[in-house]
Amino acid sequence: MIIGAGASGLAAAVDLKDKADVVIVEARNRVGGRVWTEKFSDGAWIDLGAAFVDGVGPKNPVMQEFKKHGIKTTPVFYDQTAAGNILMWGLTGAKGEQGQAKKFGMCGMLRAGWAYSKLMALYEEDKLARNRQFGALEGPDEDLWSGLRKLKSGGCCGFGGIDSLDATTYAMVKSLVMTNSEFIFTQSIHTLSYRWFQADVVHNGGPSQLYGGDAYPETFLPLGGWQQMCEKLAEGLEIRFETVVAAVRAEGDGVVVELSSGEKLPCAACICTLPHGVLKAEKVAFEPPLPAPKLDAIARMSSGFFNRCAIRFDTCFWATNGMVPCSGRCVVNMRIPTEMGRDDPTNLQCNWWFDWSLVAKSNIIVLFFFSAVAENIEKLADAEVIESALKTLEMHFPKEAVRSSKVLEMKMSRWGADPYACGTYSSYPAGTNGEIHDHMASPHGSVFFAGEATIKGMSQTVAGAMVSGRRAAKEVCDHMKLGLEPLES
Repeated sequence: MIIGAGASGLAAAVDLKDKADVVIVEARNRVGGRVWTEKFSDGAWIDLGAAFVDGVGPKNPVMQEFKKHGIKTTPVFYDQTAAGNILMWGLTGAKGEQGQAKKFGMCGMLRAGWAYSKLMALYEEDKLARNRQFGALEGPDEDLWSGLRKLKSGGCCGFGGIDSLDATTYAMVKSLVMTNSEFIFTQSIHTLSYRWFQADVVHNGGPSQLYGGDAYPETFLPLGGWQQMCEKLAEGLEIRFETVVAAVRAEGDGVVVELSSGEKLPCAACICTLPHGVLKAEKVAFEPPLPAPKLDAIARMSSGFFNRCAIRFDTCFWATNGMVPCSGRCVVNMRIPTEMGRDDPTNLQCNWWFDWSLVAKSNIIVLFFFSAVAENIEKLADAEVIESALKTLEMHFPKEAVRSSKVLEMKMSRWGADPYACGTYSSYPAGTNGEIHDHMASPHGSVFFAGEATIKGMSQTVAGAMVSGRRAAKEVCDHMKLGLEPLES
């Protein structure tokens, strides 16, 4: 029995289907879990869950599935090296005010880029020194921003520290750090672990290293959305949809999975792929109870907030209102608070907005909300979200251009409020050590665990979820003496 038809559960089922009778129970009415592609009425698509592929070399299990099923990818949307592909906007005004967004000039962007690169180089030096002294992801820890503010270097080309920067450069560097902290880890810079920052990417052989490196440096996205991959994986599998699990109980040498309907499903072994947020919310009971080290890992790990809102308009007003400073169309728009109060989460200011029309061939803008802002935006009704989005766009374009364009449709994620997710994906508050994934992944009798939160070095990724599912399938085969070829390194 496999609980969950997300990427990890599907990958496990594919490996096991020729070895045993496999049934997947899935609470939703679709496959994919936190892989979720929505379609607009004109056929345009948007991924509201997994979006990008890091490490796009041929050994990446995601890229292997894309190739196998003829799913095309593009690096264009997220190619940050393309001229004019990214604009950085400064947000002005106090809390509760609506200031106009202003484009940063090239000189300001270069200053911020220099300062950020110096800061990250010092961070890597400090982290490697800590690893040598205490071991990877061990030793003293603090929140990310407190740790970064201590980093300085001397010499004629030295870096005097974050606090020595002028106000505008400080704001830009802080926003770049927040992009990595809140976008990648869904954690505020004031709560994310200093020692875990970029850990999976840089030190633990994450997808960018394992499957990319210098030969495959790009970040891709699948044209048509991620869910098509999960639908292909699901072909030929027995899946019971809209089937909510209430408890997982050991019985003899096997397991009984009890549903919310009261139905009991006996099985020889169970693979649990419930997201970390669901485990932390104790939505499912385990008998006997999970061991203390696993419970402690669940408690210490976090699942933060990261939501997208995609709005389709009747006109592409942003293409004709002077947004782009040079020829071509800008894709990524970073929004950086440059005055006190603009970064207050209650302002509901999106961190990025993307011109999705270049990918989906439809008049769509996608707004990205991170961390506390993402948590707050979930509390609004759809009409309130749309109104907030229009006010945001008025900071970039003439009000009459924004308001004269009709909103046709809106698609939005609310991962925190989703009872089958309870957050976006796993992340690491200050004080989290390197053993956390080992405890998350450890079996409990005949119950085995998979999912992005259980895989060291590849958490927060679909590739990591798939590898964890294959690992759990191998553990089940060893447990039941079914025989399964070992995973490729």
